[in-house]
Amino acid sequence: INAEYMGISLSEAMRERSWMQSSYVAACEASTVAPAPSIVNQLHISSKLQQRLSLTHTREGDSHVPPLLATLVHCLHITDLALNYVELSDEGCNVLLSGLLGIASLTSLELFGNLIGDASCPALARLLSQQKLSRLKLGDNKITAHGAELLSAGLVGQSVLVQLHLGGNEIGDRGLLSLVSALESNRSLTSLGIRDNCIGSGGVVCLVDLLCRENCVLSEVQLKGNHIGNEGAELLARAMLANTTIRVLEVQGNHVGPEGVRALCQALKSNQTVHALNFNDNNLGDEGAEAIANLLSGSTSVTTLGLSGNSVDRRGAAAIARALAWNTTLTGLDLGNNRLGNAGVLTLANVLQKNTTLMSLDIHLNSINAQGFAPLTVALLSNPSLRHLDAGSNYSRNQGAQAWADFIKATTVLTRLCLTDNEIGKEGGEALRLAVQSNTSLCNFQFGGQSQTHPLANRIAPGARRTINSVLNRNKQLANSQPPLSRPLRLEADVAGCPKAIAIPPETQPEPFGGPPGCCTLSRNFPYPRLPSQLELLLTEIFEEASSPLSPVPLSPQSIESHAFATAMSTVADLGLWP
Repeated sequence: INAEYMGISLSEAMRERSWMQSSYVAACEASTVAPAPSIVNQLHISSKLQQRLSLTHTREGDSHVPPLLATLVHCLHITDLALNYVELSDEGCNVLLSGLLGIASLTSLELFGNLIGDASCPALARLLSQQKLSRLKLGDNKITAHGAELLSAGLVGQSVLVQLHLGGNEIGDRGLLSLVSALESNRSLTSLGIRDNCIGSGGVVCLVDLLCRENCVLSEVQLKGNHIGNEGAELLARAMLANTTIRVLEVQGNHVGPEGVRALCQALKSNQTVHALNFNDNNLGDEGAEAIANLLSGSTSVTTLGLSGNSVDRRGAAAIARALAWNTTLTGLDLGNNRLGNAGVLTLANVLQKNTTLMSLDIHLNSINAQGFAPLTVALLSNPSLRHLDAGSNYSRNQGAQAWADFIKATTVLTRLCLTDNEIGKEGGEALRLAVQSNTSLCNFQFGGQSQTHPLANRIAPGARRTINSVLNRNKQLANSQPPLSRPLRLEADVAGCPKAIAIPPETQPEPFGGPPGCCTLSRNFPYPRLPSQLELLLTEIFEEASSPLSPVPLSPQSIESHAFATAMSTVADLGLWP
Protein backbone atom coordinates (compact mmCIF):
# COMPACT_ATOMS: atom_id res chain seq x y z
CA ILE A 1 0.00 0.00 0.00
CA ASN A 2 2.81 2.41 0.88
CA ALA A 3 4.62 1.53 -2.33
CA GLU A 4 1.56 2.33 -4.43
CA TYR A 5 0.87 5.55 -2.48
CA MET A 6 4.45 6.79 -2.87
CA GLY A 7 4.89 5.58 -6.42
CA ILE A 8 7.91 3.42 -5.56
CA SER A 9 8.81 -0.22 -6.05
CA LEU A 10 7.85 -2.92 -3.56
CA SER A 11 11.53 -3.61 -2.77
CA GLU A 12 12.04 0.06 -1.90
CA ALA A 13 9.00 -0.06 0.39
CA MET A 14 10.42 -3.12 2.17
CA ARG A 15 13.71 -1.33 2.77
CA GLU A 16 11.81 1.66 4.17
CA ARG A 17 9.97 -0.65 6.55
CA SER A 18 13.17 -1.66 8.34
CA TRP A 19 14.72 1.80 8.11
CA MET A 20 13.05 3.27 11.23
CA GLN A 21 14.29 0.49 13.49
CA SER A 22 17.82 0.69 12.08
CA SER A 23 17.86 4.47 12.36
CA TYR A 24 16.82 4.37 16.02
CA VAL A 25 19.51 1.83 16.90
CA ALA A 26 22.17 3.88 15.07
CA ALA A 27 21.05 7.08 16.85
CA CYS A 28 21.26 5.31 20.22
CA GLU A 29 24.79 4.17 19.50
CA ALA A 30 25.78 7.71 18.46
CA SER A 31 24.47 9.14 21.73
CA THR A 32 25.87 6.29 23.89
CA VAL A 33 22.38 5.19 24.93
CA ALA A 34 21.60 1.49 24.93
CA PRO A 35 18.72 0.73 22.51
CA ALA A 36 15.57 -0.13 24.47
CA PRO A 37 14.29 -3.61 23.48
CA SER A 38 10.68 -2.48 23.96
CA ILE A 39 11.16 0.37 21.47
CA VAL A 40 13.14 -1.79 19.03
CA ASN A 41 10.36 -4.38 19.02
CA GLN A 42 7.65 -1.81 18.35
CA LEU A 43 9.69 -0.15 15.59
CA HIS A 44 10.12 -3.52 13.88
CA ILE A 45 6.76 -3.08 12.16
CA SER A 46 7.20 0.65 11.55
CA SER A 47 8.01 2.27 8.23
CA LYS A 48 9.62 5.55 7.27
CA LEU A 49 6.58 6.08 5.05
CA GLN A 50 3.87 5.54 7.64
CA GLN A 51 1.65 8.28 8.98
CA ARG A 52 1.13 7.08 12.57
CA LEU A 53 3.72 5.99 15.13
CA SER A 54 2.61 4.68 18.51
CA LEU A 55 5.11 3.71 21.22
CA THR A 56 3.23 2.88 24.42
CA HIS A 57 4.19 1.37 27.78
CA THR A 58 7.90 1.33 26.93
CA ARG A 59 8.76 3.00 30.29
CA GLU A 60 12.13 4.11 28.95
CA GLY A 61 11.93 7.74 30.10
CA ASP A 62 13.73 10.84 28.83
CA SER A 63 17.02 9.31 27.69
CA HIS A 64 15.50 7.84 24.52
CA VAL A 65 13.89 11.07 23.29
CA PRO A 66 16.96 12.30 21.30
CA PRO A 67 17.38 9.01 19.36
CA LEU A 68 13.67 8.97 18.59
CA LEU A 69 13.76 12.56 17.36
CA ALA A 70 16.77 11.76 15.17
CA THR A 71 14.58 9.10 13.57
CA LEU A 72 11.37 11.14 13.33
CA VAL A 73 12.89 14.13 11.54
CA HIS A 74 13.34 11.92 8.45
CA CYS A 75 9.72 10.67 8.52
CA LEU A 76 8.24 13.20 6.11
CA HIS A 77 4.72 11.75 6.22
CA ILE A 78 4.24 11.28 9.98
CA THR A 79 0.96 12.90 11.09
CA ASP A 80 0.12 11.08 14.35
CA LEU A 81 2.59 10.50 17.20
CA ALA A 82 1.62 8.68 20.41
CA LEU A 83 4.09 8.31 23.29
CA ASN A 84 1.75 7.09 26.00
CA TYR A 85 2.93 5.72 29.35
CA VAL A 86 6.65 6.05 28.58
CA GLU A 87 7.59 7.86 31.82
CA LEU A 88 8.35 11.10 30.02
CA SER A 89 9.16 13.97 32.42
CA ASP A 90 9.24 17.73 31.79
CA GLU A 91 12.90 17.58 30.80
CA GLY A 92 12.37 14.96 28.11
CA CYS A 93 9.07 16.48 27.02
CA ASN A 94 10.66 19.86 26.35
CA VAL A 95 13.37 18.22 24.23
CA LEU A 96 10.68 16.30 22.34
CA LEU A 97 8.49 19.35 21.73
CA SER A 98 11.44 21.40 20.55
CA GLY A 99 12.19 18.75 17.93
CA LEU A 100 8.55 18.38 16.89
CA LEU A 101 8.40 22.08 15.96
CA GLY A 102 10.36 21.18 12.84
CA ILE A 103 8.08 18.32 11.72
CA ALA A 104 5.59 20.09 9.45
CA SER A 105 3.40 17.05 8.79
CA LEU A 106 2.50 16.39 12.46
CA THR A 107 -1.19 17.01 13.24
CA SER A 108 -1.88 14.75 16.24
CA LEU A 109 0.10 14.30 19.48
CA GLU A 110 -0.73 11.94 22.36
CA LEU A 111 1.25 12.00 25.62
CA PHE A 112 -1.08 10.12 28.00
CA GLY A 113 0.07 8.77 31.34
CA ASN A 114 3.47 10.42 31.68
CA LEU A 115 5.11 12.70 34.26
CA ILE A 116 4.48 15.94 32.39
CA GLY A 117 3.84 19.00 34.54
CA ASP A 118 3.54 22.76 34.25
CA ALA A 119 7.15 23.19 33.03
CA SER A 120 6.22 21.60 29.68
CA CYS A 121 3.20 23.85 29.06
CA PRO A 122 5.04 26.83 27.47
CA ALA A 123 6.56 24.48 24.87
CA LEU A 124 3.15 22.89 24.30
CA ALA A 125 1.68 26.36 23.79
CA ARG A 126 4.36 27.15 21.18
CA LEU A 127 3.52 23.94 19.32
CA LEU A 128 -0.18 24.85 19.36
CA SER A 129 0.61 28.34 18.10
CA GLN A 130 1.96 26.83 14.88
CA GLN A 131 -1.68 26.12 13.95
CA LYS A 132 -0.98 22.58 12.74
CA LEU A 133 -2.13 20.32 15.61
CA SER A 134 -5.73 19.16 15.31
CA ARG A 135 -5.51 16.76 18.29
CA LEU A 136 -3.61 17.16 21.55
CA LYS A 137 -4.10 14.57 24.30
CA LEU A 138 -2.35 15.09 27.64
CA GLY A 139 -4.45 12.92 29.94
CA ASP A 140 -3.17 11.47 33.24
CA ASN A 141 -0.22 13.78 33.78
CA LYS A 142 0.61 16.38 36.45
CA ILE A 143 -0.62 19.64 34.96
CA THR A 144 -2.11 22.10 37.47
CA ALA A 145 -4.11 25.33 37.13
CA HIS A 146 -0.86 27.24 36.49
CA GLY A 147 0.03 24.85 33.66
CA ALA A 148 -3.42 25.34 32.14
CA GLU A 149 -2.86 29.10 32.20
CA LEU A 150 0.47 28.67 30.36
CA LEU A 151 -1.08 26.25 27.85
CA SER A 152 -3.92 28.70 27.16
CA ALA A 153 -1.47 31.05 25.40
CA GLY A 154 -1.41 28.58 22.51
CA LEU A 155 -5.21 28.41 22.33
CA VAL A 156 -5.78 32.11 21.67
CA GLY A 157 -6.83 32.50 18.03
CA GLN A 158 -6.66 28.73 17.55
CA SER A 159 -8.44 27.67 14.36
CA VAL A 160 -7.19 24.12 13.77
CA LEU A 161 -7.45 22.23 17.09
CA VAL A 162 -10.39 19.80 17.13
CA GLN A 163 -9.65 17.70 20.25
CA LEU A 164 -8.06 18.84 23.52
CA HIS A 165 -7.93 16.22 26.26
CA LEU A 166 -6.56 17.09 29.71
CA GLY A 167 -8.34 14.44 31.78
CA GLY A 168 -6.66 13.12 34.92
CA ASN A 169 -4.71 16.27 35.74
CA GLU A 170 -5.27 18.91 38.44
CA ILE A 171 -6.37 22.04 36.58
CA GLY A 172 -9.38 22.74 38.85
CA ASP A 173 -11.84 25.61 38.38
CA ARG A 174 -9.10 28.21 37.87
CA GLY A 175 -7.40 26.22 35.12
CA LEU A 176 -10.69 25.63 33.32
CA LEU A 177 -11.42 29.36 33.45
CA SER A 178 -8.09 30.04 31.69
CA LEU A 179 -8.87 27.53 28.95
CA VAL A 180 -12.39 28.87 28.38
CA SER A 181 -11.14 32.46 28.20
CA ALA A 182 -8.57 31.49 25.56
CA LEU A 183 -11.26 29.75 23.49
CA GLU A 184 -13.46 32.85 23.36
CA SER A 185 -13.43 33.13 19.57
CA ASN A 186 -12.72 29.47 18.79
CA ARG A 187 -14.71 27.79 16.01
CA SER A 188 -12.79 24.52 15.68
CA LEU A 189 -12.76 22.63 19.01
CA THR A 190 -15.36 19.84 19.06
CA SER A 191 -14.09 17.65 21.94
CA LEU A 192 -12.88 18.86 25.35
CA GLY A 193 -11.68 16.26 27.86
CA ILE A 194 -11.54 17.51 31.47
CA ARG A 195 -12.43 14.37 33.45
CA ASP A 196 -10.93 13.84 36.93
CA ASN A 197 -9.67 17.42 37.34
CA CYS A 198 -11.12 18.54 40.69
CA ILE A 199 -13.67 20.74 38.90
CA GLY A 200 -16.64 21.94 40.94
CA SER A 201 -19.67 24.10 40.31
CA GLY A 202 -17.40 27.17 39.99
CA GLY A 203 -15.74 25.62 36.96
CA VAL A 204 -19.13 24.77 35.47
CA VAL A 205 -20.02 28.47 35.49
CA CYS A 206 -17.32 29.27 32.93
CA LEU A 207 -18.05 26.05 31.00
CA VAL A 208 -21.69 27.12 30.65
CA ASP A 209 -20.47 30.45 29.29
CA LEU A 210 -18.49 28.58 26.62
CA LEU A 211 -21.42 26.32 25.69
CA CYS A 212 -23.77 29.26 25.29
CA ARG A 213 -21.55 31.20 22.88
CA GLU A 214 -22.80 31.49 19.31
CA ASN A 215 -19.44 30.35 17.93
CA CYS A 216 -19.32 27.18 20.11
CA VAL A 217 -18.98 23.97 18.08
CA LEU A 218 -18.25 21.57 20.96
CA SER A 219 -20.03 18.24 20.51
CA GLU A 220 -18.48 16.45 23.51
CA VAL A 221 -17.34 17.53 26.98
CA GLN A 222 -15.91 14.80 29.23
CA LEU A 223 -16.77 15.79 32.81
CA LYS A 224 -16.48 12.37 34.44
CA GLY A 225 -14.99 12.12 37.93
CA ASN A 226 -15.28 15.74 39.05
CA HIS A 227 -17.57 17.08 41.78
CA ILE A 228 -20.03 19.47 40.16
CA GLY A 229 -22.90 18.29 42.42
CA ASN A 230 -26.53 19.38 42.05
CA GLU A 231 -25.53 23.03 41.70
CA GLY A 232 -23.28 22.27 38.75
CA ALA A 233 -25.93 20.06 37.14
CA GLU A 234 -28.50 22.84 37.40
CA LEU A 235 -26.03 25.23 35.75
CA LEU A 236 -25.45 22.71 32.94
CA ALA A 237 -29.21 22.50 32.48
CA ARG A 238 -29.27 26.21 31.61
CA ALA A 239 -26.61 25.60 28.97
CA MET A 240 -28.59 22.71 27.45
CA LEU A 241 -31.54 25.06 26.91
CA ALA A 242 -29.39 27.24 24.64
CA ASN A 243 -26.74 24.89 23.22
CA THR A 244 -27.39 23.05 19.94
CA THR A 245 -24.01 21.36 19.39
CA ILE A 246 -23.42 18.99 22.33
CA ARG A 247 -24.12 15.38 21.37
CA VAL A 248 -22.47 13.58 24.30
CA LEU A 249 -23.18 14.71 27.88
CA GLU A 250 -21.04 12.90 30.45
CA VAL A 251 -21.51 13.65 34.15
CA GLN A 252 -20.47 10.25 35.55
CA GLY A 253 -19.21 10.25 39.13
CA ASN A 254 -20.01 13.89 39.91
CA HIS A 255 -22.10 13.60 43.11
CA VAL A 256 -25.24 14.60 41.24
CA GLY A 257 -28.49 13.79 43.06
CA PRO A 258 -32.18 13.67 42.05
CA GLU A 259 -32.52 17.48 42.09
CA GLY A 260 -29.64 17.97 39.66
CA VAL A 261 -30.70 15.26 37.24
CA ARG A 262 -34.29 16.52 37.32
CA ALA A 263 -33.12 19.96 36.19
CA LEU A 264 -31.00 18.45 33.40
CA CYS A 265 -33.81 16.21 32.16
CA GLN A 266 -36.25 19.09 32.11
CA ALA A 267 -33.85 21.11 29.95
CA LEU A 268 -33.11 18.16 27.65
CA LYS A 269 -36.79 17.81 26.80
CA SER A 270 -36.37 20.80 24.51
CA ASN A 271 -32.90 19.78 23.31
CA GLN A 272 -32.78 17.62 20.18
CA THR A 273 -29.02 17.25 19.73
CA VAL A 274 -27.83 15.28 22.80
CA HIS A 275 -27.84 11.58 21.87
CA ALA A 276 -25.65 10.07 24.62
CA LEU A 277 -26.21 10.57 28.36
CA ASN A 278 -23.86 9.17 31.01
CA PHE A 279 -25.17 9.47 34.58
CA ASN A 280 -23.22 6.48 35.94
CA ASP A 281 -21.97 6.47 39.56
CA ASN A 282 -23.98 9.34 40.99
CA ASN A 283 -26.62 9.46 43.74
CA LEU A 284 -29.80 9.35 41.67
CA GLY A 285 -31.78 6.54 43.31
CA ASP A 286 -35.34 5.76 42.22
CA GLU A 287 -36.30 9.43 42.25
CA GLY A 288 -33.58 10.29 39.76
CA ALA A 289 -34.44 7.25 37.62
CA GLU A 290 -38.05 8.45 37.46
CA ALA A 291 -36.91 11.87 36.21
CA ILE A 292 -34.86 10.19 33.48
CA ALA A 293 -37.76 7.91 32.59
CA ASN A 294 -39.93 10.99 32.14
CA LEU A 295 -37.36 12.33 29.68
CA LEU A 296 -37.19 9.05 27.76
CA SER A 297 -40.96 8.88 27.37
CA GLY A 298 -40.88 11.86 25.05
CA SER A 299 -37.29 11.90 23.78
CA THR A 300 -36.55 11.41 20.09
CA SER A 301 -32.83 12.10 20.30
CA VAL A 302 -31.28 10.11 23.19
CA THR A 303 -29.88 6.81 21.90
CA THR A 304 -27.51 5.80 24.72
CA LEU A 305 -28.11 6.04 28.48
CA GLY A 306 -25.80 5.14 31.39
CA LEU A 307 -27.39 4.66 34.84
CA SER A 308 -24.91 2.22 36.39
CA GLY A 309 -24.08 2.54 40.09
CA ASN A 310 -27.03 4.72 41.10
CA SER A 311 -28.84 2.60 43.72
CA VAL A 312 -31.84 2.17 41.41
CA ASP A 313 -34.40 -0.23 42.92
CA ARG A 314 -37.51 -1.94 41.52
CA ARG A 315 -39.44 1.37 41.56
CA GLY A 316 -36.89 3.08 39.36
CA ALA A 317 -36.67 0.01 37.11
CA ALA A 318 -40.45 0.06 36.66
CA ALA A 319 -40.30 3.72 35.63
CA ILE A 320 -37.58 3.02 33.06
CA ALA A 321 -39.56 0.03 31.76
CA ARG A 322 -42.68 2.16 31.26
CA ALA A 323 -40.61 4.66 29.31
CA LEU A 324 -39.16 1.91 27.08
CA ALA A 325 -42.69 0.92 26.13
CA TRP A 326 -43.04 4.28 24.36
CA ASN A 327 -39.47 5.14 23.44
CA THR A 328 -38.36 4.26 19.90
CA THR A 329 -34.85 5.75 19.82
CA LEU A 330 -32.90 4.31 22.79
CA THR A 331 -30.47 1.64 21.58
CA GLY A 332 -28.12 1.27 24.57
CA LEU A 333 -29.05 1.08 28.29
CA ASP A 334 -26.65 0.49 31.21
CA LEU A 335 -28.40 -0.45 34.47
CA GLY A 336 -25.46 -2.35 35.95
CA ASN A 337 -24.47 -2.24 39.62
CA ASN A 338 -27.89 -1.25 40.93
CA ARG A 339 -30.53 -2.97 43.08
CA LEU A 340 -32.97 -4.26 40.49
CA GLY A 341 -33.31 -7.77 41.87
CA ASN A 342 -35.79 -10.25 40.40
CA ALA A 343 -38.71 -7.83 40.66
CA GLY A 344 -36.89 -5.10 38.77
CA VAL A 345 -35.71 -7.36 35.97
CA LEU A 346 -39.24 -8.77 35.62
CA THR A 347 -40.58 -5.31 34.74
CA LEU A 348 -37.87 -5.01 32.10
CA ALA A 349 -38.68 -8.47 30.74
CA ASN A 350 -42.30 -7.52 30.18
CA VAL A 351 -41.41 -4.48 28.09
CA LEU A 352 -38.59 -6.19 26.15
CA GLN A 353 -41.20 -8.44 24.57
CA LYS A 354 -42.52 -5.36 22.75
CA ASN A 355 -39.52 -3.03 22.45
CA THR A 356 -37.88 -3.28 19.02
CA THR A 357 -35.20 -0.61 19.39
CA LEU A 358 -32.90 -1.53 22.28
CA MET A 359 -29.74 -3.24 21.03
CA SER A 360 -27.55 -3.32 24.17
CA LEU A 361 -28.53 -3.91 27.83
CA ASP A 362 -26.28 -4.10 30.90
CA ILE A 363 -27.76 -5.53 34.12
CA HIS A 364 -24.60 -6.87 35.76
CA LEU A 365 -24.29 -6.87 39.57
CA ASN A 366 -28.01 -6.58 40.36
CA SER A 367 -28.67 -9.53 42.71
CA ILE A 368 -30.69 -11.42 40.07
CA ASN A 369 -31.09 -15.18 40.36
CA ALA A 370 -32.78 -17.92 38.33
CA GLN A 371 -36.27 -16.66 39.25
CA GLY A 372 -35.50 -13.38 37.52
CA PHE A 373 -33.54 -14.76 34.59
CA ALA A 374 -36.17 -17.35 33.63
CA PRO A 375 -38.84 -14.80 32.57
CA LEU A 376 -36.16 -12.54 31.07
CA THR A 377 -34.81 -15.22 28.74
CA VAL A 378 -38.33 -16.15 27.65
CA ALA A 379 -39.13 -12.50 26.91
CA LEU A 380 -35.93 -12.05 24.91
CA LEU A 381 -37.00 -14.75 22.48
CA SER A 382 -39.70 -12.34 21.29
CA ASN A 383 -37.28 -9.42 21.03
CA PRO A 384 -35.91 -8.80 17.51
CA SER A 385 -33.31 -6.16 18.28
CA LEU A 386 -31.23 -6.92 21.44
CA ARG A 387 -27.74 -8.00 20.38
CA HIS A 388 -25.59 -7.36 23.47
CA LEU A 389 -26.48 -8.39 27.03
CA ASP A 390 -24.31 -8.21 30.17
CA ALA A 391 -25.72 -10.21 33.09
CA GLY A 392 -22.44 -10.85 34.87
CA SER A 393 -21.89 -10.87 38.64
CA ASN A 394 -25.37 -12.15 39.48
CA TYR A 395 -26.67 -15.48 40.84
CA SER A 396 -27.70 -17.63 37.85
CA ARG A 397 -26.25 -20.81 39.34
CA ASN A 398 -27.10 -24.08 37.56
CA GLN A 399 -30.84 -23.45 37.43
CA GLY A 400 -30.40 -20.06 35.81
CA ALA A 401 -27.77 -21.48 33.46
CA GLN A 402 -30.40 -23.88 32.15
CA ALA A 403 -32.67 -20.92 31.36
CA TRP A 404 -29.80 -19.23 29.54
CA ALA A 405 -29.08 -22.47 27.67
CA ASP A 406 -32.68 -22.70 26.44
CA PHE A 407 -32.44 -19.11 25.24
CA ILE A 408 -29.06 -19.62 23.52
CA LYS A 409 -30.44 -22.61 21.61
CA ALA A 410 -33.29 -20.58 20.18
CA THR A 411 -31.87 -17.09 19.63
CA THR A 412 -30.64 -15.96 16.24
CA VAL A 413 -30.24 -12.31 17.25
CA LEU A 414 -27.91 -12.09 20.27
CA THR A 415 -24.22 -11.79 19.32
CA ARG A 416 -22.65 -10.96 22.70
CA LEU A 417 -23.50 -12.35 26.16
CA CYS A 418 -21.72 -11.97 29.49
CA LEU A 419 -22.39 -14.44 32.33
CA THR A 420 -19.14 -14.07 34.27
CA ASP A 421 -19.21 -14.70 38.04
CA ASN A 422 -22.67 -16.25 38.29
CA GLU A 423 -21.89 -19.27 40.51
CA ILE A 424 -22.47 -21.59 37.54
CA GLY A 425 -21.23 -25.12 38.25
CA LYS A 426 -20.34 -28.08 36.06
CA GLU A 427 -23.98 -29.01 35.46
CA GLY A 428 -24.86 -25.52 34.27
CA GLY A 429 -21.67 -25.37 32.22
CA GLU A 430 -22.62 -28.60 30.44
CA ALA A 431 -26.06 -27.17 29.59
CA LEU A 432 -24.39 -24.08 28.14
CA ARG A 433 -21.95 -26.23 26.15
CA LEU A 434 -24.76 -28.18 24.50
CA ALA A 435 -26.76 -25.04 23.80
CA VAL A 436 -23.90 -23.12 22.19
CA GLN A 437 -23.23 -25.95 19.76
CA SER A 438 -26.55 -25.31 18.02
CA ASN A 439 -26.18 -21.53 17.99
CA THR A 440 -24.77 -19.64 15.00
CA SER A 441 -25.19 -15.99 16.04
CA LEU A 442 -23.29 -15.80 19.36
CA CYS A 443 -19.73 -14.59 18.68
CA ASN A 444 -18.73 -13.20 22.07
CA PHE A 445 -19.67 -15.21 25.17
CA GLN A 446 -17.90 -14.33 28.40
CA PHE A 447 -18.41 -17.05 31.00
CA GLY A 448 -15.17 -16.88 33.02
CA GLY A 449 -14.68 -13.98 35.42
CA GLN A 450 -12.71 -13.54 38.60
CA SER A 451 -10.22 -16.04 39.97
CA GLN A 452 -11.54 -19.31 41.30
CA THR A 453 -11.28 -17.94 44.82
CA HIS A 454 -13.95 -15.31 44.07
CA PRO A 455 -17.25 -16.19 45.81
CA LEU A 456 -19.26 -15.84 42.57
CA ALA A 457 -16.74 -17.58 40.29
CA ASN A 458 -18.13 -20.01 37.73
CA ARG A 459 -16.98 -23.64 37.98
CA ILE A 460 -17.43 -24.70 34.36
CA ALA A 461 -15.45 -27.82 33.38
CA PRO A 462 -12.35 -27.28 31.17
CA GLY A 463 -13.80 -29.50 28.43
CA ALA A 464 -16.99 -27.45 28.27
CA ARG A 465 -14.95 -24.25 28.14
CA ARG A 466 -12.90 -25.54 25.21
CA THR A 467 -16.01 -26.59 23.28
CA ILE A 468 -17.72 -23.24 23.85
CA ASN A 469 -14.64 -21.30 22.70
CA SER A 470 -14.34 -23.49 19.63
CA VAL A 471 -17.95 -22.84 18.65
CA LEU A 472 -17.52 -19.09 19.20
CA ASN A 473 -14.56 -19.09 16.81
CA ARG A 474 -16.69 -20.94 14.26
CA ASN A 475 -19.48 -18.36 14.62
CA LYS A 476 -17.01 -15.49 14.15
CA GLN A 477 -15.81 -17.05 10.93
CA LEU A 478 -19.40 -17.47 9.78
CA ALA A 479 -20.15 -13.83 10.57
CA ASN A 480 -17.11 -12.69 8.60
CA SER A 481 -18.07 -14.80 5.60
CA GLN A 482 -21.68 -13.67 5.27
CA PRO A 483 -22.68 -13.01 1.65
CA PRO A 484 -22.76 -9.34 0.62
CA LEU A 485 -26.05 -7.50 0.67
CA SER A 486 -27.63 -7.04 -2.72
CA ARG A 487 -29.43 -3.78 -1.99
CA PRO A 488 -28.29 -0.17 -2.32
CA LEU A 489 -27.92 2.08 0.70
CA ARG A 490 -28.97 5.60 1.40
CA LEU A 491 -27.91 8.17 4.02
CA GLU A 492 -30.53 10.46 5.48
CA ALA A 493 -29.88 13.36 7.89
CA ASP A 494 -32.31 14.03 10.71
CA VAL A 495 -33.20 17.54 11.93
CA ALA A 496 -29.95 17.74 13.91
CA GLY A 497 -27.82 16.85 10.91
CA CYS A 498 -26.98 13.44 12.40
CA PRO A 499 -27.37 10.13 10.57
CA LYS A 500 -30.80 8.72 11.42
CA ALA A 501 -31.14 5.06 12.40
CA ILE A 502 -33.80 3.57 10.13
CA ALA A 503 -33.60 0.37 8.11
CA ILE A 504 -36.20 0.03 5.36
CA PRO A 505 -37.05 -3.37 3.81
CA PRO A 506 -37.22 -3.33 0.00
CA GLU A 507 -40.92 -4.23 -0.06
CA THR A 508 -41.90 -1.32 2.20
CA GLN A 509 -39.86 1.46 0.57
CA PRO A 510 -41.59 4.71 1.61
CA GLU A 511 -42.03 7.53 -0.87
CA PRO A 512 -40.29 10.30 1.20
CA PHE A 513 -36.94 8.58 0.95
CA GLY A 514 -37.01 8.47 -2.83
CA GLY A 515 -34.32 6.69 -4.77
CA PRO A 516 -34.57 3.24 -6.34
CA PRO A 517 -36.68 0.51 -4.69
CA GLY A 518 -34.84 -1.30 -1.93
CA CYS A 519 -33.08 1.72 -0.44
CA CYS A 520 -32.44 1.87 3.25
CA THR A 521 -30.82 4.29 5.67
CA LEU A 522 -27.28 3.66 6.91
CA SER A 523 -26.21 5.25 10.20
CA ARG A 524 -24.34 4.87 13.49
CA ASN A 525 -27.11 2.52 14.67
CA PHE A 526 -27.47 0.56 11.46
CA PRO A 527 -28.18 -3.01 12.58
CA TYR A 528 -25.36 -4.82 10.80
CA PRO A 529 -22.90 -6.33 13.30
CA ARG A 530 -20.10 -6.25 10.72
CA LEU A 531 -20.25 -2.48 10.34
CA PRO A 532 -17.05 -1.00 11.88
CA SER A 533 -17.40 1.56 14.65
CA GLN A 534 -15.02 3.97 12.93
CA LEU A 535 -17.56 4.37 10.11
CA GLU A 536 -19.60 6.57 12.49
CA LEU A 537 -16.90 9.24 12.31
CA LEU A 538 -16.81 9.06 8.53
CA LEU A 539 -20.58 9.41 8.30
CA THR A 540 -20.46 12.43 10.59
CA GLU A 541 -17.81 14.00 8.33
CA ILE A 542 -20.05 13.44 5.32
CA PHE A 543 -22.90 15.41 6.83
CA GLU A 544 -20.56 18.14 8.04
CA GLU A 545 -19.14 18.52 4.54
CA ALA A 546 -22.57 18.59 2.89
CA SER A 547 -23.68 22.06 1.87
CA SER A 548 -26.94 21.76 3.83
CA PRO A 549 -26.76 19.31 6.77
CA LEU A 550 -30.51 19.56 7.31
CA SER A 551 -31.25 18.18 3.85
CA PRO A 552 -31.29 14.50 2.84
CA VAL A 553 -27.97 13.38 1.39
CA PRO A 554 -28.33 10.67 -1.30
CA LEU A 555 -25.69 7.97 -1.12
CA SER A 556 -24.31 8.07 -4.66
CA PRO A 557 -20.78 8.80 -5.87
CA GLN A 558 -22.04 11.82 -7.82
CA SER A 559 -23.82 13.44 -4.85
CA ILE A 560 -20.85 14.61 -2.76
CA GLU A 561 -17.33 15.37 -3.90
CA SER A 562 -15.42 14.80 -0.65
CA HIS A 563 -12.58 12.69 0.69
CA ALA A 564 -14.71 11.57 3.67
CA PHE A 565 -17.45 10.37 1.33
CA ALA A 566 -15.01 8.41 -0.82
CA THR A 567 -13.41 6.83 2.26
CA ALA A 568 -16.77 5.85 3.74
CA MET A 569 -17.92 4.32 0.46
CA SER A 570 -14.69 2.38 0.16
CA THR A 571 -15.24 0.98 3.66
CA VAL A 572 -18.84 0.04 2.87
CA ALA A 573 -17.78 -1.61 -0.36
CA ASP A 574 -15.11 -3.67 1.40
CA LEU A 575 -17.79 -4.97 3.77
CA GLY A 576 -19.99 -6.06 0.90
CA LEU A 577 -22.72 -3.62 1.90
CA TRP A 578 -22.54 -1.77 -1.42
CA PRO A 579 -23.48 -3.83 -4.50
